[in-house]
Amino acid sequence: MGKSGSIFTSYLLISFAVLAGNGDLEIQLINKNKIELTPGSTSNIVIMLINNSETAKEFHLKINTPKGWSQITDYTSVIVEKASKKLKIFSFYIQESTKVGDYTIYIDA
Repeated sequence: MGKSGSIFTSYLLISFAVLAGNGDLEIQLINKNKIELTPGSTSNIVIMLINNSETAKEFHLKINTPKGWSQITDYTSVIVEKASKKLKIFSFYIQESTKVGDYTIYIDA
């Protein structure tokens, strides 16, 4: 299949345990489906940060992509106002030399 082949990527969220102890903070993956990607292309992961508390909260986020992939966006720190939601898009580039296979992307919060 070579460079014209497809890459199957599944998104697995880890470290998304309740951050505030009582469920005031949540992180949701918008599209949970396995997707097909092409080497040499860019792709996105959309997440929603939810703050149900009565004060603004800071989320510390880190995305871990497979070796050789380049992260385009970086949201190491995101502040979400009280009782609100915020969408964030993580973009990454898939190197043309990436082999066909299943890959997992981890988002730590």
